[in-house]
Amino acid sequence: MAPAKQHDGQPGDLGLRLVSAAILIPFGLYVVWQGGSLLAASCGVFAALMAYEWVRMTASPSMKWFVTLAILPFVPLMFSAPWLAIWTAALSMFVVTLVHPMKTRRSAEALGLIYVMAMPLALYLMREGPWNGAVAALIFMGIVWGSDSAAYFSGRVWWAAIASRLAV
Repeated sequence: MAPAKQHDGQPGDLGLRLVSAAILIPFGLYVVWQGGSLLAASCGVFAALMAYEWVRMTASPSMKWFVTLAILPFVPLMFSAPWLAIWTAALSMFVVTLVHPMKTRRSAEALGLIYVMAMPLALYLMREGPWNGAVAALIFMGIVWGSDSAAYFSGRVWWAAIASRLAV
């Protein structure tokens, strides 16, 4: 069986990025604008996908536990209980330090869990706060998308120039 082809930012990936952006950006805008349970559920799915990616990147043997614990804080959010969600997130980080099979990697897994839960949880709390959260969340999302796109394209242009000079 041939090894899986690693995706390493080849020139042909721009089309895939544009297609995924054309689908995900309108969906993300709609979900954030609507807020409530739909946003909570979407943030939970987003946290699960981030957890899955984290487990794959770190070669962690605790896939089921990690993804489940990443989703758990978003269940109380579906019932408009943000403080319970924050306590559930803290409890999840504690639990991951107990269930990870490798004692030397338990603290790293807890930090990884913070990484995958913090952004979706912060987005939800920003959107559902006592201020004009929809506008704040959409501005924040625009800043993230803009900086990510700028980093991608400037990396393409500048890295190509630097790599051509370094080539022997």
